[in-house]
Amino acid sequence: MRTIKIFGISLKWRTLLFVIIFIGVGLSIFFARNQKKELTTVPVTRGSISQEVTVTGKTKAREVIDLAFERSGRINHIYKQTGERVDINDLLVELDDADIAVQLKGAAANVDAEKARLEEMKRGTRPEEIQIKQTELEKAKQDLVNAYADVTDTLNDAHSKTDDAVRHLLDPFFLNDEESSPLLTFTIFDSQLKIDVETKRASVGEMLRHWRIDLNQIQVTTGTPILDEALTTSKTYLTNAYELLGLSMETLSKNPSLSQSLVDTYRTNVFTARTNVKTALSSVSSEDQTITSQKLTVQKNIDELNLKLAGSTAEEIAAQTAKLKQAEAEVDNLKVQLQKTKLKSPIKGIITKQDAHIGEITASNIILVSIITENDFEIESNVPEVDIGDINISDAVTITFDAFPNEKFIGHVAAIDPAETIVDGVVNFKVTVAIDTTNTRLKSGLT
Repeated sequence: MRTIKIFGISLKWRTLLFVIIFIGVGLSIFFARNQKKELTTVPVTRGSISQEVTVTGKTKAREVIDLAFERSGRINHIYKQTGERVDINDLLVELDDADIAVQLKGAAANVDAEKARLEEMKRGTRPEEIQIKQTELEKAKQDLVNAYADVTDTLNDAHSKTDDAVRHLLDPFFLNDEESSPLLTFTIFDSQLKIDVETKRASVGEMLRHWRIDLNQIQVTTGTPILDEALTTSKTYLTNAYELLGLSMETLSKNPSLSQSLVDTYRTNVFTARTNVKTALSSVSSEDQTITSQKLTVQKNIDELNLKLAGSTAEEIAAQTAKLKQAEAEVDNLKVQLQKTKLKSPIKGIITKQDAHIGEITASNIILVSIITENDFEIESNVPEVDIGDINISDAVTITFDAFPNEKFIGHVAAIDPAETIVDGVVNFKVTVAIDTTNTRLKSGLT
């Protein structure tokens, strides 16, 4: 290794380098200690340090209300137009309410009737009312007697029409009509239909004989139960006869061994017979229904008379009270429905949309009117996630608008969305700023 001589002393070159550095550091410390320092001083004052986050947004009304009808109907009147100011409960649009008004009158009348009935039940039945109900019962009983008086004639007429249809008009169809085994007078190619119609003719012939015996025994004085039974059995007999005529008509469509003229004649006879039997069945059924209905009327009058004689129980009064409340509830419901034909403003503000037209049919839940609050705006801004940690509820906000570049408005942070909003792939958080400065020049949508 190379050596260097200094002041007659031999030194290696690395050792020499260390000595030079050490001497340089020492000289620097010496001169630094002997140099005079000059300091700049300022007075200490108390103040606040603020950190600003700058974002952009647009003004929007604090409340934006879209109004629609809950029911469909024809628009009858429009009270406010776009741009007009409205107060709470101001009427905006009205539907035609004639149908509901009529229903409401009827419901109100029903309430009066139920209320009168309740008062009557609490007061008790007057003797005059009992007498009236007794008179109604006697009349209902007499009407029932009169209805039974026609039963014999109706049944005899029905038997006569059926007997003529089967034994006279249908006579050319069968041999041995009144025997136990009648036979068709012509051939058909449906053996089962042949068996069915011949069997039916035998049963109907036997039925007619029993029916005649039953009718001969019927007298009005023998009592109504026998007449009721006669009506029931007569309907069964008529139905069976009608079925026989239907089978007979069907045989004519199965290539019978008859000339066309005979087929036409037979068909005419069967058609006439079916018409007569159907008419008889209708008469008997009508008579039966009349008697059944009149029986119900008699029983109704009996029940009502017994009710008046017994008076009203606590349970009946409670039931009538419930009916009254139900009727009153219907009135309340119709009043609510009537209110739903009127669109009113829920806030004080300005109309920004009015799409209603007189005479137009509108469906439910179709927005017709929009209202915003007047001079009550807020700003929504998207703050990047890197700045959201510096923002807190109630933080002061200084606001400038492009529309008023030389003015400043004051606000505060009113809300911070807890969930993120992705804008162009970047995480942001929506911050709502309330504007504390009231100014009539502010409008929705200002930047």
